[in-house]
Amino acid sequence: MVDFAAALENASNVLNAEFAKDAQAVPDLGDTLTAPGGQASASYSVFPNDTRFSNSTTAIDHTKPCYYYYYHKLFLWDYIEGQEISSFVDQPDVITNVALVKPKQGLFIDEINSILVICTPVGSKRREIKLYATDFTVPTDVEMTSVAGTADGRIFMAGAQDGSLYELHYQETESWFGKRVQLINHSVGGMSSLLPRFSMSSSDYRIVSVVSDLSRNCFYTLNGKSNISIYRPDGEKSLQHVQTISNISKLAQDKAPGSPAITPATFTIVGLHVVEPAELRSGIQLLAITSNGVRLYFSPSGGFGYSSYVSGSATGSRQLYLVHVRLPPPNLIHPDEHTQPYRQPNSCYVDGVTIAAQPGDADATDYILCMSPDLTQIGATGQLNPQQAPIPQVMHYGSAPMSTRPPLTEHATLLSIPRRTWAMAPVIRPAPPSPPTGTPAPTVFNELAAQFSSHPRQFMILTNVGLTFLVKRRALDYLKADIEELQLEGNVQPLMEFRDSFGRDQTCAMLLGLASGNTFLDPTNPSSSTLSAVSPDMVAVAKQVFYDFGERPTWTERIIYGADNQGTATFSGRREGLALYLARLVWPIWKSKITVVGPSGQQRSTIPDSILDSIQKNVFSLKDFLDKNPHLFQSSPTDAGNARTGAGEQEAWKAEQTSVAELLMLATRTIEAVAFVLLLNDYKLGELVAKCDAETQKLIAGLTYQDLITTQNGMTISRALVNVIIDQQIGQQLSVDNISEILQHRCGSFCSTDDVMLYKAKENVRKAAETRSPTERQKWLAESLRLFIEGARILEFDKL
Repeated sequence: MVDFAAALENASNVLNAEFAKDAQAVPDLGDTLTAPGGQASASYSVFPNDTRFSNSTTAIDHTKPCYYYYYHKLFLWDYIEGQEISSFVDQPDVITNVALVKPKQGLFIDEINSILVICTPVGSKRREIKLYATDFTVPTDVEMTSVAGTADGRIFMAGAQDGSLYELHYQETESWFGKRVQLINHSVGGMSSLLPRFSMSSSDYRIVSVVSDLSRNCFYTLNGKSNISIYRPDGEKSLQHVQTISNISKLAQDKAPGSPAITPATFTIVGLHVVEPAELRSGIQLLAITSNGVRLYFSPSGGFGYSSYVSGSATGSRQLYLVHVRLPPPNLIHPDEHTQPYRQPNSCYVDGVTIAAQPGDADATDYILCMSPDLTQIGATGQLNPQQAPIPQVMHYGSAPMSTRPPLTEHATLLSIPRRTWAMAPVIRPAPPSPPTGTPAPTVFNELAAQFSSHPRQFMILTNVGLTFLVKRRALDYLKADIEELQLEGNVQPLMEFRDSFGRDQTCAMLLGLASGNTFLDPTNPSSSTLSAVSPDMVAVAKQVFYDFGERPTWTERIIYGADNQGTATFSGRREGLALYLARLVWPIWKSKITVVGPSGQQRSTIPDSILDSIQKNVFSLKDFLDKNPHLFQSSPTDAGNARTGAGEQEAWKAEQTSVAELLMLATRTIEAVAFVLLLNDYKLGELVAKCDAETQKLIAGLTYQDLITTQNGMTISRALVNVIIDQQIGQQLSVDNISEILQHRCGSFCSTDDVMLYKAKENVRKAAETRSPTERQKWLAESLRLFIEGARILEFDKL
């Protein structure tokens, strides 16, 4: 007989072990930058002749200048007849494509000779965007550029003509001491702030960029001399000048002496990018990119012998120091044979991925330099033959300690896009649930852990002919491409190289995600609630590769004198892949509390229903796939018939099948637990919790999804919440048959047959109390007593 509680506990321990592995598998940015190699690095994996390792590009190309769309607005331009522009803004959905086509004959009047086809994501719900006229205006003689806002609503900007730092200050009403809207010049003081036209500064020191750091409540400015200043809002209309970092080219030369990419004559910083605290365990805070692709990392920590010249009133504030110089790829061949130097006025950085634009020689083409961490080089993912990237030949300055961690190695590729780049920005993704404090969590570099629960990173690039999307390819996308190559050309070598690069267990986990149709498999599908369509042929290949790459479990004997010999099973890659994939599916919720206090003071669900629905679909698809393919975790006929198969191997297979069965029990319980929480949300979770006794409410406030799924506490609390629903139904004189049927169908382990008997017994007591017929009353009470007796074994003693 299987001990259900023990099986769930064992499987839960397996998942917790996988969480810990993922948290340690890939270092964060700070760890790789302080690895051997000193204070500068230039290690890259470049594949100039292999497009499989390039970032995928999806281009929306509109070369016909007769129409242009932006969000839900479509603009039509009659460029032959004149400058008149017509607009179509009646439909609310974001336009994804537009085409001008010929109509079918006979369906329209003769005057209609073309049809404009407008494509939108029909049926998707989107936020309504409302615009309100605030009448907050202020005249100025200076053109404003590079606007940035703070977390508390203050607005700062740079003056194009004078390079000064301005603040647009606004308040609800006008007063004796302040206008409703005014422009404050923070670069000058006193009465001169009222006269911006006469405060012209030297062109070299004019501010050219303002970047806000919302997480740290500060913002940065960049001037024409490539000096970086840091400001912190300090009270109404005032600022604290924290620091100015100057002479940065000399600081960079000291860390990378002799590098041709750093010369005072050509050194120009063209972009500042905030490194979010969530990205790093270390303190790197700011990334600056130069015109020729050098990246400069700044941190508040001045350790490891790092130092720089700083100025400013920074009393009590942590100052930034240049801690690492990342040189551009030295072995990346430019298509135009380096006839012009790198020049990157447009750049973008997020989660360790950097992209930057540079113009080509031809007027019709720009090039996008894309760089992202190479997980096969910096991670510990069980690679068969990990090949550490060579440590850059850069002199080691300062006192940075040597470490066994590998240095940062990145994929680098150069992509061409049509025409000139105007702007670029990352596509905003839904933020995943934050793990509780102290919970091991994978770094943002670890895409292997996130690729089954989030969409791939995308960037938008606006050019003078349209909008281009760059989609970063994940390991899962490489694997899918390798399987497609195997199907088309019969070449198995790329799959072998993939397994050797990412490791057996990681590969098996990804194969399961591919075969079961993970909802995040298709990088072009914005929905996370629809299972990906995978062809039967690809599923068949993925299953076969999963079985072949997974190998067999093994048994290691331990001889103990004076006692029976014991042993330990080493699981196959199939079981390890299953554990890893299941752990990554449930990671977003596993350690999270089920409820949190909402604005009204009542408890509400911590995790949005959309995330719960996505997790439930993916776990269910995995369970369904394995139920239909039980042979994946069984020994092959040749193994079973092999005379050399000893007792040890049989024990290994037995241990593996037991562990797999426990993981599948946990998967089933997880599916039902999510369904249970979604059902509670339908019945207004906050109101249900409020009707529980104080002790139960206290337990619910601290209950995590792991507790709900695997502990007796979770069972007790779930039964208490169901009792509240049943009492609510009875109080409203509604039958409990419907809710009982729903509970047993969606989440049977949270509503047993005994539970249903007790619910019906309660309902019969209500019927007996309501009837006026003594005979009917006796019948309902007798039936109620019978049901209570049958279900008494699950009643707590005080309630009994």
